[in-house]
Amino acid sequence: MRRIVSVVCPSFALWAQPHPSDRAHPHPSEWAQSQPWALTVEQRNLVIIHDANPAARAAGAVPGQPLTDARALVPGLRSVSVDPACIERAWHAVAHWLTRYTPLVALDPASPPMDVGGAAGFLLDVSGCSHLFGGEQGLLQDLVERMHAWGLPVRAAMADTPLAAWGVARCGDAPVRCVPPGETLSALRPLPVTALNLPDATVEALDRLGLRRIEDIVALDRQAL
Repeated sequence: MRRIVSVVCPSFALWAQPHPSDRAHPHPSEWAQSQPWALTVEQRNLVIIHDANPAARAAGAVPGQPLTDARALVPGLRSVSVDPACIERAWHAVAHWLTRYTPLVALDPASPPMDVGGAAGFLLDVSGCSHLFGGEQGLLQDLVERMHAWGLPVRAAMADTPLAAWGVARCGDAPVRCVPPGETLSALRPLPVTALNLPDATVEALDRLGLRRIEDIVALDRQAL
Protein backbone atom coordinates (compact mmCIF):
# COMPACT_ATOMS: atom_id res chain seq x y z
CA MET A 1 0.00 0.00 0.00
CA ARG A 2 1.23 3.46 -0.89
CA ARG A 3 2.10 5.69 2.09
CA ILE A 4 2.90 9.37 1.76
CA VAL A 5 4.39 11.81 4.25
CA SER A 6 3.76 15.54 3.98
CA VAL A 7 6.14 17.83 5.88
CA VAL A 8 5.55 21.55 6.30
CA CYS A 9 8.00 23.90 7.99
CA PRO A 10 6.38 27.18 9.10
CA SER A 11 8.70 30.21 8.91
CA PHE A 12 11.25 28.20 6.93
CA ALA A 13 12.51 31.37 5.23
CA LEU A 14 13.33 32.95 8.59
CA TRP A 15 15.15 29.79 9.66
CA ALA A 16 17.02 29.40 6.37
CA GLN A 17 18.32 32.95 5.99
CA PRO A 18 21.38 33.83 8.11
CA HIS A 19 20.84 36.36 10.86
CA PRO A 20 22.07 39.79 9.69
CA SER A 21 24.47 39.98 12.65
CA ASP A 22 26.57 37.34 10.91
CA ARG A 23 25.86 36.87 7.20
CA ALA A 24 28.63 34.29 6.85
CA HIS A 25 27.34 31.88 9.49
CA PRO A 26 23.63 31.23 10.05
CA HIS A 27 22.36 31.54 13.63
CA PRO A 28 18.68 30.56 13.40
CA SER A 29 18.21 30.78 17.17
CA GLU A 30 18.93 34.52 17.10
CA TRP A 31 15.73 35.10 15.14
CA ALA A 32 13.76 33.73 18.08
CA GLN A 33 15.17 36.17 20.62
CA SER A 34 13.09 38.94 22.17
CA GLN A 35 14.16 41.56 19.60
CA PRO A 36 11.44 41.76 16.89
CA TRP A 37 12.81 40.97 13.42
CA ALA A 38 11.20 40.58 10.02
CA LEU A 39 12.16 39.48 6.53
CA THR A 40 10.83 41.80 3.84
CA VAL A 41 10.21 41.59 0.12
CA GLU A 42 9.25 44.22 -2.44
CA GLN A 43 5.99 43.68 -4.31
CA ARG A 44 4.60 46.24 -6.74
CA ASN A 45 6.76 49.03 -5.30
CA LEU A 46 5.64 48.21 -1.77
CA VAL A 47 7.86 46.65 0.89
CA ILE A 48 5.89 43.99 2.78
CA ILE A 49 6.56 41.57 5.60
CA HIS A 50 7.53 38.17 4.17
CA ASP A 51 8.07 36.47 7.52
CA ALA A 52 8.45 37.64 11.11
CA ASN A 53 9.87 36.11 14.26
CA PRO A 54 7.63 35.32 17.27
CA ALA A 55 8.50 38.58 19.04
CA ALA A 56 7.46 40.62 16.00
CA ARG A 57 4.28 38.62 15.44
CA ALA A 58 3.27 38.96 19.07
CA ALA A 59 3.58 42.72 18.75
CA GLY A 60 1.37 42.84 15.66
CA ALA A 61 3.65 42.36 12.64
CA VAL A 62 2.26 39.70 10.29
CA PRO A 63 3.24 38.31 6.88
CA GLY A 64 1.70 40.25 4.01
CA GLN A 65 1.57 43.49 5.98
CA PRO A 66 3.27 46.64 4.59
CA LEU A 67 6.49 47.31 6.49
CA THR A 68 5.38 50.88 7.28
CA ASP A 69 2.21 49.57 8.95
CA ALA A 70 4.18 46.98 10.87
CA ARG A 71 6.60 49.60 12.17
CA ALA A 72 3.70 51.74 13.34
CA LEU A 73 2.63 48.80 15.52
CA VAL A 74 6.15 47.66 16.42
CA PRO A 75 8.39 50.74 16.73
CA GLY A 76 11.50 48.65 17.45
CA LEU A 77 10.99 46.33 14.47
CA ARG A 78 14.20 45.57 12.59
CA SER A 79 14.11 44.16 9.08
CA VAL A 80 16.27 42.65 6.38
CA SER A 81 15.47 41.87 2.75
CA VAL A 82 14.84 38.28 1.77
CA ASP A 83 17.71 36.46 0.08
CA PRO A 84 15.82 34.19 -2.38
CA ALA A 85 18.91 32.25 -3.48
CA CYS A 86 19.88 31.44 0.10
CA ILE A 87 16.39 30.24 0.96
CA GLU A 88 16.12 28.19 -2.24
CA ARG A 89 19.42 26.46 -1.50
CA ALA A 90 18.26 25.59 1.99
CA TRP A 91 14.95 24.22 0.64
CA HIS A 92 16.80 21.89 -1.71
CA ALA A 93 19.35 20.94 0.97
CA VAL A 94 16.62 19.85 3.40
CA ALA A 95 14.92 17.86 0.62
CA HIS A 96 18.22 16.09 -0.05
CA TRP A 97 18.61 15.33 3.67
CA LEU A 98 15.11 13.82 3.73
CA THR A 99 16.29 11.09 1.35
CA ARG A 100 17.54 9.34 4.50
CA TYR A 101 13.92 8.15 4.83
CA THR A 102 13.17 7.34 1.18
CA PRO A 103 14.72 7.99 -2.23
CA LEU A 104 11.38 9.47 -3.35
CA VAL A 105 11.35 13.05 -2.03
CA ALA A 106 9.82 16.07 -3.75
CA LEU A 107 9.61 19.77 -3.03
CA ASP A 108 5.96 20.61 -2.39
CA PRO A 109 4.90 23.09 -5.11
CA ALA A 110 1.98 24.20 -2.90
CA SER A 111 4.37 25.43 -0.18
CA PRO A 112 7.34 27.31 -1.69
CA PRO A 113 9.20 29.33 0.96
CA MET A 114 9.23 32.42 -1.25
CA ASP A 115 5.47 32.72 -0.83
CA VAL A 116 4.47 35.24 1.84
CA GLY A 117 4.72 33.53 5.21
CA GLY A 118 7.91 31.68 4.33
CA ALA A 119 6.62 28.13 4.89
CA ALA A 120 8.31 25.28 2.99
CA GLY A 121 6.82 21.90 2.17
CA PHE A 122 8.10 18.45 1.22
CA LEU A 123 6.42 15.24 0.05
CA LEU A 124 7.90 11.79 0.68
CA ASP A 125 6.74 8.45 -0.68
CA VAL A 126 7.76 6.15 2.19
CA SER A 127 5.96 3.04 0.93
CA GLY A 128 7.91 0.03 2.21
CA CYS A 129 10.41 2.16 4.16
CA SER A 130 8.83 2.57 7.60
CA HIS A 131 10.06 -0.75 9.01
CA LEU A 132 13.61 0.63 8.87
CA PHE A 133 12.64 3.17 11.54
CA GLY A 134 10.56 1.01 13.85
CA GLY A 135 7.28 1.55 12.02
CA GLU A 136 5.35 4.50 10.65
CA GLN A 137 5.09 6.39 13.91
CA GLY A 138 8.79 5.80 14.52
CA LEU A 139 9.69 7.25 11.13
CA LEU A 140 7.60 10.37 11.72
CA GLN A 141 8.97 10.86 15.21
CA ASP A 142 12.58 10.46 14.09
CA LEU A 143 12.07 12.97 11.26
CA VAL A 144 10.39 15.57 13.46
CA GLU A 145 12.86 15.24 16.35
CA ARG A 146 15.87 15.64 14.07
CA MET A 147 14.41 18.73 12.41
CA HIS A 148 13.46 20.21 15.78
CA ALA A 149 17.08 19.72 16.86
CA TRP A 150 18.05 22.17 14.09
CA GLY A 151 15.63 24.73 15.53
CA LEU A 152 13.31 24.20 12.57
CA PRO A 153 9.54 24.26 13.27
CA VAL A 154 7.81 21.33 11.57
CA ARG A 155 4.45 19.63 11.16
CA ALA A 156 4.19 16.21 9.53
CA ALA A 157 1.53 13.67 8.63
CA MET A 158 1.43 10.27 6.95
CA ALA A 159 -1.58 9.02 4.99
CA ASP A 160 -2.59 6.95 1.96
CA THR A 161 -2.56 9.86 -0.52
CA PRO A 162 -0.50 13.02 -1.01
CA LEU A 163 -3.51 15.33 -0.58
CA ALA A 164 -4.69 13.61 2.60
CA ALA A 165 -1.21 13.86 4.13
CA TRP A 166 -0.96 17.49 3.00
CA GLY A 167 -4.30 18.45 4.58
CA VAL A 168 -3.71 16.66 7.88
CA ALA A 169 -0.21 18.12 8.24
CA ARG A 170 -1.46 21.68 7.79
CA CYS A 171 -4.93 21.63 9.28
CA GLY A 172 -4.94 18.73 11.75
CA ASP A 173 -5.13 19.27 15.50
CA ALA A 174 -1.76 17.60 16.14
CA PRO A 175 1.65 18.63 14.78
CA VAL A 176 2.53 15.00 14.04
CA ARG A 177 -0.06 12.44 12.95
CA CYS A 178 -0.04 9.05 11.30
CA VAL A 179 -3.38 8.28 9.65
CA PRO A 180 -3.79 4.47 9.62
CA PRO A 181 -4.18 2.81 6.21
CA GLY A 182 -7.75 2.94 4.96
CA GLU A 183 -8.84 5.70 7.39
CA THR A 184 -8.30 8.68 5.13
CA LEU A 185 -11.90 9.87 4.98
CA SER A 186 -12.47 9.71 8.74
CA ALA A 187 -9.30 11.75 9.29
CA LEU A 188 -10.35 14.39 6.75
CA ARG A 189 -14.01 14.81 7.76
CA PRO A 190 -13.49 17.32 10.62
CA LEU A 191 -10.92 19.43 8.77
CA PRO A 192 -11.70 22.76 7.08
CA VAL A 193 -12.11 22.75 3.31
CA THR A 194 -8.75 24.54 3.04
CA ALA A 195 -7.23 21.11 3.77
CA LEU A 196 -8.17 20.16 0.19
CA ASN A 197 -5.72 22.75 -1.22
CA LEU A 198 -8.49 24.42 -3.22
CA PRO A 199 -8.22 27.82 -4.94
CA ASP A 200 -9.16 30.75 -2.70
CA ALA A 201 -12.17 31.59 -4.87
CA THR A 202 -13.53 28.06 -4.44
CA VAL A 203 -13.06 28.17 -0.66
CA GLU A 204 -14.87 31.52 -0.52
CA ALA A 205 -17.75 30.18 -2.63
CA LEU A 206 -18.10 27.10 -0.41
CA ASP A 207 -18.04 29.32 2.69
CA ARG A 208 -20.92 31.42 1.32
CA LEU A 209 -22.89 28.18 0.93
CA GLY A 210 -22.14 27.16 4.50
CA LEU A 211 -19.76 24.38 3.42
CA ARG A 212 -16.83 25.01 5.72
CA ARG A 213 -15.66 21.53 6.64
CA ILE A 214 -14.91 18.49 4.52
CA GLU A 215 -17.72 16.60 6.28
CA ASP A 216 -20.16 19.22 4.94
CA ILE A 217 -19.09 18.36 1.40
CA VAL A 218 -19.08 14.61 1.98
CA ALA A 219 -22.71 14.83 3.15
CA LEU A 220 -23.79 16.03 -0.29
CA ASP A 221 -24.42 13.74 -3.21
CA ARG A 222 -22.40 14.44 -6.33
CA GLN A 223 -25.26 16.08 -8.25
CA ALA A 224 -26.09 18.45 -5.38
CA LEU A 225 -22.41 19.38 -5.04
